Amino acid sequence: MVHQLQEIFPDCHRNWLVQSAMGGTDIANSGCFNIEIKGGKQCNVKKVRGWLEQVEAEGKKENFNVVVARPIREDAYVIMPFKDFKAILNILKKEGII
Repeated sequence: MVHQLQEIFPDCHRNWLVQSAMGGTDIANSGCFNIEIKGGKQCNVKKVRGWLEQVEAEGKKENFNVVVARPIREDAYVIMPFKDFKAILNILKKEGII
């Protein structure tokens, strides 16, 4: 994932050498974003994938796809395809926001 983010954050890198000893997120030097990477079978959640497929199928093709999850008695959170997240980052970079 670092390689895909380096066009936006050229100095970003995996934080694995320091993270286990000192803590921190998985990606260092990612501007104003705290980025944690999760992978493997634990990320293949059929219900969540279904939500993403629904918004992609039912939304306008030119728009970004976002699912807002609202658990009971917990903070809401956003799920979106990485390609849309990266496109938003590129817009923010082009506009000088990040």
